[in-house]
Amino acid sequence: MRTRIYDSFQQKHPHVIFEARTKANKGCANKLEFRPKSRRTKHVPFVEEPLADDPGNMDSTTRTKEERAWRWWQDAGLRALNRRRRDVRETTKYIETALVIDKAMFDRRNGSTRSEVVHDAIQVANIADLYFRTLNTRVSLVYIESWQSADQADIDRKQDITRAIHKFSDYTARKLFKIEKDTTQLLTGLTFPGGESGISVPDTLCTPKSVGISVDTNTYEPHLLAGTMAHMIGHNIGMGHDDGREQCFCRDWHGCIMAQSIVGSDNVQPYKFSDCSKNDYINELRVGQGLCLLNKPNELVMHHLCGNGRLDEGEECDCGTLSECQNSNPCCDPFTCRLTKESQCASGECCERCQLKPRGVTCRDATNECDLEETCTGLSGVCPPDAHRKNGEPCQSGNGACFAGQCPTLSLQCEKIWGQGSLGAKKECFEEYNSKGTVTGHCGKDNSGHFIKCDPENARCGSLQCQLGNRYPIVPGMDDYYTKIYINNKGTEFECKATTGLPKPSEIAPLGLVRDGTPCGDNLVCVNQTCTSIFTYIDHINKCPTDDKNNECSGKGVS
Repeated sequence: MRTRIYDSFQQKHPHVIFEARTKANKGCANKLEFRPKSRRTKHVPFVEEPLADDPGNMDSTTRTKEERAWRWWQDAGLRALNRRRRDVRETTKYIETALVIDKAMFDRRNGSTRSEVVHDAIQVANIADLYFRTLNTRVSLVYIESWQSADQADIDRKQDITRAIHKFSDYTARKLFKIEKDTTQLLTGLTFPGGESGISVPDTLCTPKSVGISVDTNTYEPHLLAGTMAHMIGHNIGMGHDDGREQCFCRDWHGCIMAQSIVGSDNVQPYKFSDCSKNDYINELRVGQGLCLLNKPNELVMHHLCGNGRLDEGEECDCGTLSECQNSNPCCDPFTCRLTKESQCASGECCERCQLKPRGVTCRDATNECDLEETCTGLSGVCPPDAHRKNGEPCQSGNGACFAGQCPTLSLQCEKIWGQGSLGAKKECFEEYNSKGTVTGHCGKDNSGHFIKCDPENARCGSLQCQLGNRYPIVPGMDDYYTKIYINNKGTEFECKATTGLPKPSEIAPLGLVRDGTPCGDNLVCVNQTCTSIFTYIDHINKCPTDDKNNECSGKGVS
C-alpha cells in the first residue's frame, strides 16, 4: 500500500491529490445550517417522496409498518435469491472510498493551505473509519480530489441539494469512472436552501451510482462531518433510518448514527450504529449486495506507523494498540509488528490460532450462483480476493446473465420492491410507458432534471415495470408514491406497476430503474438505461486464470 503521486498526471489534473492503483493485471484483477432554536439537522436520503395522498389509493388498515416492511423485504430477498447464508460478520470489510473536496471547503478555511484542507478531510475519513470499525469494516481512502480553484461539477448554494447530487453523480460518472472505488463522497462547505446536512443514493454501494454529499457545518469539529459522511455511506450500503423501527438500540445516550436527525437530542453527534443498522448491513452482504467490500484495497497511506491497525510495508502484522493486541491477538508483537515466536500468521480467514489453515480449506462461500468460492492457499492467512463468474455466463435457469457478480433479472428486482410473487411486467408495459418520458415511465433524467424518453430499443432498460406481488411497495420511502395501471392490448389486460419518481426536476429514483446487467434481448443487457451487447463487457483477449475447479473468473465481473 503506497501513496501514488503522479507529477505528470497532476500537471494535467491539478485538482487530483492522491490516487491508489493496483499493481495487478487489469485483465485479470480480482480484486447543516445551524438553526438558532435547534441544532437538530436534517438530511435527504435520496429516495422518492409522495406527490399527494390519494384517498382512493390508500388503505391504512392494510398498510404494513415501515419496520415490518423493511424486515419482510430483507427476508424476501433472502428467499427469492435462494442463496446460501454465511456469517460475514467475522470477515473484515473494506469500503474503498473516493473523496472529493469542493471549493467551499477551502473558502470556509480562509488562509489554510491545500495540504491543511486535505489533512482535515483525511481526518474526517479516519473518524468515519473509527465508527465503521464496530461493524468490522474499514473506510479506506483510495482517491482524493480537491477543487481549490473552482468547482468541477457546477454545484452552488442556490441549488436544491437533490439537484446538487444529481450533478455530482453525473460528474463522477464522466470523470471518475476509471477510479477503482466502492463509493464517492463529496465534502462541501456549501449550505443549501433547505438546510440539509447531507444526501446520498441508497442501496448503491459497489456501483458507479454510489455517491453522497456531506455538509461541513463546523470546521473546528471534524467528528460532525465524519458522522454525516458515515450516515451517508450507511444509506449507500442499504441501511434505513432507525426512526419508527422497533428495538433500534445502539446502547448510547447520544443516539445512533442512522437516526433521521443526525445530531442527537442533546446536540451531541452519535458515533455508534444501532442493531437495526447492523442487521441491515449484514443482510445486504448475505444476499451478495456488497461483494466489493470483501477485497482488501490498495489504499492511500500518508505514513507508516506500527500500531495503526493497518499492515504497512515492512510489517508482518499490525494488531493495533498494545491494549487491542493483548485482548485480541497473541500472534503479533505490538511493539515490532512482527509475528511472535512459533506464529505463522496473525489474522485473516485462513489463520487459526496463529497457524495457517491447509490449502483448499474454504475461506469464503459463494453468495450466489454468479459468485465463486474462495479457498486458502496454505501460504497466507488472508483469503484470496473475491472472484466471480465472468460476465455473460447464464444464471437463474437461463433467465439471466452474470454481471458484476450478480444475476440481475426483472423478477428479482420486482420482488425486492413489490414483495414475494412479483414479476417483471410484460413488454407491452415497457413499450407503452417508458417511451413517454414521464413519471410513469422514462429512461432517467437529463442534466436539466427532465425525464428522458426511452428509444424503442431501450424501453426495457428504463423504469422498472412490474406485475403481481403486494398491493403497495414494501421498501420504506417508496410506499407513498407509485403508479399501478392496467392496459388492454388486443383483448389482453396487462398490469403495469412502477415506483419511478416525482415530476420534480431534482429527483431521481435509484430503485425505480432497471438495474445494470438485466437482460433486454438475446445477448443484450441494460447498462445505464441503454440496451447494449453483453459482449462489450466480456474480455475476449485476456484469458484469466482458473481455480482448482477449472472456473474461469475476472475481477469485478468486467475484465
